[in-house]
Amino acid sequence: MQAEEQFTMNAQPNEQAYRIDFSEEAYMLCLTFDGFWTPLTVARFRAEITDTVTRLSATYRTFHMLIDQRSFGVQSLDTVRNLTEIFIETGQMHAGRVAVVTSSALARMQVERNLGDPRAKVFCDLESAKSWLTAATPAD
Repeated sequence: MQAEEQFTMNAQPNEQAYRIDFSEEAYMLCLTFDGFWTPLTVARFRAEITDTVTRLSATYRTFHMLIDQRSFGVQSLDTVRNLTEIFIETGQMHAGRVAVVTSSALARMQVERNLGDPRAKVFCDLESAKSWLTAATPAD
């Protein structure tokens, strides 16, 4: 695996709904979400993130996830339920922490209401999230 591996998926032409990056140096899977997601976007994301986490888990016992939702609008209930399910599934595949960064109180409440993992925490700024994640750097 390269030092910096990058994956991207477009939900619609010229509209990037999410970005998936992995930093081997930081043992960190970085996800960036944007816009309002359709069921097709969620399905594509599910396939890609499941594949990515499966491959990373085969190489790294522990890695952290940083989910940047600052440009992610408040989503439909179906999208929130599906994303919650996706992160429960992928969370069982790795032992690291998960930091979610939101930009509004409403988005923060929506995420906090669905977090059920003691390894996950919601932040209002990216630097605080990164600091929390790197304070628990994986040993692998």
